[in-house]
Amino acid sequence: MIRQGLRYLLQLVLYTHLWVAAGALALSLQTQYLLTGQWYLSPYAAFVGAGTLFVYSLHRLVFIRRWAQSSSAPERVHTLYPFRWPLRVSCVLSSLLAAYLYSRFPTHLQLQLLLPCFISLGYVIPVWQGKRLRDFPYAKLFLLVAAWTWLTALMPLYGLPTAPLAAVIGLCLERACFILALGLAFDIRDIQLDRRTGLATLPAYLGARAARRLAFGALALMAALAIGQAVLGFYTPASALAIGCTAAATAYLIHRARAPRSDDYYLGLLDGMLLAQALLVGLFNG
Repeated sequence: MIRQGLRYLLQLVLYTHLWVAAGALALSLQTQYLLTGQWYLSPYAAFVGAGTLFVYSLHRLVFIRRWAQSSSAPERVHTLYPFRWPLRVSCVLSSLLAAYLYSRFPTHLQLQLLLPCFISLGYVIPVWQGKRLRDFPYAKLFLLVAAWTWLTALMPLYGLPTAPLAAVIGLCLERACFILALGLAFDIRDIQLDRRTGLATLPAYLGARAARRLAFGALALMAALAIGQAVLGFYTPASALAIGCTAAATAYLIHRARAPRSDDYYLGLLDGMLLAQALLVGLFNG
């Protein structure tokens, strides 16, 4: 009974995307720390966490609705179906919190957030002739990288003391490499489903092996950029080491990732690297 209860709680956290929302929040806090040396919960970081929870919950609800009446629905639909009500609650509450926080931002920040928020929502809901942004050929991965980098690496710097341009560019490139590697891993997992639905993705074009190598290259570049930031004095050596360790751990997980792997592996461990990176940066700088 206890084991079943704990298992349900784990699935609830993963399938309602509380885990990935915590990762988005943590990366935003990490960005603030890397260039200021301070950890603090800003309204913007809370907005990113709530907004991520809303978008991912909505995405799951759309996915369930899309396949609910199909006799050839992917197995994932049957797994997610029992969690449709928690997803609905999560979607409503997180949208209200995100909307409230957004309303409290100054007008110029609200305007700067319009495009990345449009990309995030357009990833889930139709924006052109019944198509979502992710439905356009090869757009899925690059939109994901753009939205996550913009929202967790660039925008958290708003209101902070002006950082050197080289530090900001390096941080954004490093974050883009991280999200690219994780996005490739999930696209490798979904190759068969994407081909079945006619969605053109980079791994479907390159093949799983080449896509995996591309992910490894992105992670190597991420570690190199972090080292460069430390050499230039923008990061502490401990922060660069933490990011390098995250890159190595993520590479190992991607190496071990295969389509038959469970949701615990992808949603728990791989998505968990978003949170792990921030935790390691905090611990190593102890």
